[in-house]
Amino acid sequence: MSKKTVIHELLAVENSLSADANHVQKECYKTLSDKRQIFGGLMKSHQIFAEDQQHLQQPTDHKEVVSTVDAQLDYLAGELTRYWDVSLQKESANQYARADITVDGKVLAKDVAATVLLAMEKRLTSLVSVYNAIPTLDAAKAWIEASDQARKDIFQTKHAIERFQTKTEDEYVTVVKATDKHPAQVVKQTKETHIGKYITTEYSGCLASADKAERIQRLTKLIRAVKQARQRANTQEVNTDLKFGDALFAYVNNG
Repeated sequence: MSKKTVIHELLAVENSLSADANHVQKECYKTLSDKRQIFGGLMKSHQIFAEDQQHLQQPTDHKEVVSTVDAQLDYLAGELTRYWDVSLQKESANQYARADITVDGKVLAKDVAATVLLAMEKRLTSLVSVYNAIPTLDAAKAWIEASDQARKDIFQTKHAIERFQTKTEDEYVTVVKATDKHPAQVVKQTKETHIGKYITTEYSGCLASADKAERIQRLTKLIRAVKQARQRANTQEVNTDLKFGDALFAYVNNG
């Protein structure tokens, strides 16, 4: 019984087949456009009519045809056909390749196509930098949910900061009383009086550090789950009998 081929086995060779096909196509183009001389040949012979002048006869000049246009196109068709057939087999199998996205035993999405899983893996991975950039609440302060805000995702400092408002006045104080011989000695002093206070409560729409860490952890876990789902989906068997490269090139080259 022959071994079944699954999608991930085709994925392992598809990139190299693509690279080979692109390389051969470029080389074929270069050969057809720049190396016209390899498609030409000749047979040049020399004849002397007079018998007594035969010693003047030149040797035959012969140049073989190195290649033909059809030979070049056949070579190109062979390389491209391998790549095209693998792509056909992979994409056809992808129509049936599906898997559930499961995290901690909970199914978040059922029967997701392998192509979607591949795209989602890349999209979710791109979100990691966004979540890493999330600003967090100042850890030096105590925060509670703000009760006086319309939104529920706003925090406020648990303890308000108080700063007194003061008023400064000058007053004159007698340090030595006047006598019949000397006047009183008076000094100017500055007096600071509390006339009020500022009460500051800070608000923030940032996340707590622990909340940020948990979200990043869940995102990382989801990326891993999507990757595992993609790997499961890529165990879908492939119909390796699906081929169309030869037929396509046969039509182009032969009609």
